[in-house]
Amino acid sequence: MPSDHFRVELQPLILVVDPDAAARQKLVLLLSSMGLQVQESTSGNDAWQLLYQQRPNLVLLAHHRAGLDADAFCVQIKSEPDFAEVGVVFMDVDQPVGVNVGKASSMDRADGHIRLPISDEDMLERIGIFLRLQWAESALWHSERKYRALLEMAQDGMALLSQDGTVRFANVTLARILGHPSSDLSGTSLVSFFDEASRQLMENWLMEGSLRRGQQREFTLMRPDHTEVRVQAMLTDISDSSVAERELLFMARDVTVHRQTEEKLRQLFRATEQSPATIVITDVAGAIEYVNPKFSSVTGYSSKEALGKNPRILKSGVQGKEFYLEMWQTLTAGKEWRGEFHNRKKDGTIYWESASISPLRNEVGQITHYIAVKEDISLRKQLEEEREQLVNDLREALANVKTLSGLLPICASCKRIRDDRGYWETVEGYVGRHSGARFSHGMCPECAKKWLQDAGLEPPVDKL
Repeated sequence: MPSDHFRVELQPLILVVDPDAAARQKLVLLLSSMGLQVQESTSGNDAWQLLYQQRPNLVLLAHHRAGLDADAFCVQIKSEPDFAEVGVVFMDVDQPVGVNVGKASSMDRADGHIRLPISDEDMLERIGIFLRLQWAESALWHSERKYRALLEMAQDGMALLSQDGTVRFANVTLARILGHPSSDLSGTSLVSFFDEASRQLMENWLMEGSLRRGQQREFTLMRPDHTEVRVQAMLTDISDSSVAERELLFMARDVTVHRQTEEKLRQLFRATEQSPATIVITDVAGAIEYVNPKFSSVTGYSSKEALGKNPRILKSGVQGKEFYLEMWQTLTAGKEWRGEFHNRKKDGTIYWESASISPLRNEVGQITHYIAVKEDISLRKQLEEEREQLVNDLREALANVKTLSGLLPICASCKRIRDDRGYWETVEGYVGRHSGARFSHGMCPECAKKWLQDAGLEPPVDKL
């Protein structure tokens, strides 16, 4: 009797289930003589308890034996996920001699059949074959389970595809990316999830012959709710050279948010580059890391000249240390600073800037940079100075008028005076508006004498 039937890495445990005591004992003794571990049972109920307690590798189940519903018991075993690795072999009673590894009918859930009667040597040979098949299937099952677990844990969507793009297996990540209501995508066409612009590209990609090393492309997929998702995909031919039909591995990474963030960053960069305000970004030590074009047009320093330098290259020396100390105390405290700089351009020109400087923080709240948004207010400052000078001049002129001091223009002919608005008026009116003086009306002697003479009258001598 050949002993190499049972050369296996682990000593197998076999459960023999047969209501016939004589037949059961004969088989148990035969298997035990070969050094195999054997458990026995007379009914399905007892065998079920042993299955949970002992976890055998193979169940030899008497078929067509009175007192045992082998078909129902086999279905029960195969329906229990905990016993997925347990092999079940029917020992067909009163059947022609031989072995049938296949299924007897659509209801047959056994892994194989041994038809009785059979010689001891043939029985051992058949059981050895089934054990080897069971170990191979168990190893395959474990391998498949391991890789399926890895696929399910993957952050990228993954699927095994046929040549035409039909999904054979897909992980839950891909189902989530596609917005599929079910996690099971098997049998669906992956191409159906692509938008019109990407569908033809994907179909052509599936037909390409050189996919061994994998290729990456980017597509837009359409979810059932009509929302779009942008994916970065890779397709690799993993089919065996001995198999005619190709099998492809499809991997997809959802880059929708990444692409949206990139677009927002591009918009922000364009806004910064085209801003009418000067923008400067420094590290926490004050070294310049970025300046926009407006900085160069205002200061005369190019971006290359400014990067790595400290903003103090613009100091004019007009504002003292206390001014900058107060600014840095505010910034290092994490607060925004607002103020005005009296700076110097590269060509030595002095100019004014209105500035707002704020700290930039990372995701944990730590200050990593400072950003300054500044505006050239030199013209405004000049206009303010000119306005202040004009106000001072007007105030001085008004003060002179009210005290009737200074030079007052008077017409040599009519004796009217020109006011500060450029209008000519009488001295009485001008003085009355610009001082607190009050007037009484009469004639001086000279004017009275002249008036009486012009009227042909002689004024009394004592009244003159």
